[in-house]
Amino acid sequence: MGHSGLTWGLLFLTPEGRKWWGSESSHNLRIKIVFVAIVVFLFSSILFLTASPWCINLFLAIYVCLVLHHAIAQTQGLTFAYSFENRVPQTEMQNIEFVHRIQKYCYKVLTGLVCFYALDGILDFGFLKGFTAKIIYFMVGVIAASIIIASNIWLRGRQTNKIIYLLRNFCIPLGIFSGFAFVGIRVLHSIEYILVYRKMISFSDHSALFTRSQVAILSIALYLLMTFGWFVIFFESGVLRNDYEFATGKPWWFSLLAGQTVTRAMLHFYLDRNIFQMRNPVSRRFWSPLLLGKDFEFGAQCEKKGVS
Repeated sequence: MGHSGLTWGLLFLTPEGRKWWGSESSHNLRIKIVFVAIVVFLFSSILFLTASPWCINLFLAIYVCLVLHHAIAQTQGLTFAYSFENRVPQTEMQNIEFVHRIQKYCYKVLTGLVCFYALDGILDFGFLKGFTAKIIYFMVGVIAASIIIASNIWLRGRQTNKIIYLLRNFCIPLGIFSGFAFVGIRVLHSIEYILVYRKMISFSDHSALFTRSQVAILSIALYLLMTFGWFVIFFESGVLRNDYEFATGKPWWFSLLAGQTVTRAMLHFYLDRNIFQMRNPVSRRFWSPLLLGKDFEFGAQCEKKGVS
């Protein structure tokens, strides 16, 4: 949704983001971003202009898989990051790494389920139409989501707020019975991103270029601008009504608007992957103080396997 515009807010409305973007270590990333933007925009625009409905459906299926993967990856990343919200004794690091390995496999299972669901539904393969297949899908998802919660309880005890947060993972198995569960994943993801963005802005150093109130106003403007593009393409045109042939027979400007919407989303996924990859020492140096406060030290513990 429109929260993808806030990624650019992190980059250019905070001193930390501008330093990271302008650093020598981000030189290759800047080149890749331009290349990805041009390629994705041209490819998706031409596809919507010329391709058959089946090709467009395949493209949209891949796009939906990436969207859901991105949402689940954010949940996984925050789950891991907040294992370090208090300073962690070195003796506990081994337990954290063990739990994170288990949870990574579970999140891979959940990601695989939603991608299979999206491909099966959009391309109309019909694998998940039978009751038995739905029950198997549901049980696999429930087991994976339950293991994530159980391992967290084993690690930290009964932290009610963390358990409530992790209950969102049950939306994935529930999605086999109602598509609203997947809409719920998207909505929760957007709300969560806005809250994380707000927290990062509050930890930012606002001594340069923009005041905090100016950042808030510009962030709202970015959000509304990006939301409008998403609304025009995907809401009014039919994706939420499961009408995946909405892109056929539209004027040329529709293809360009669809191309920029897909390009913006892809850049959002790619940038977030680089911003929040805490195993990268450069990303950690610039961004971890905005996630957990300037007096928090991720230190070398993230260079191992604790946070990805």
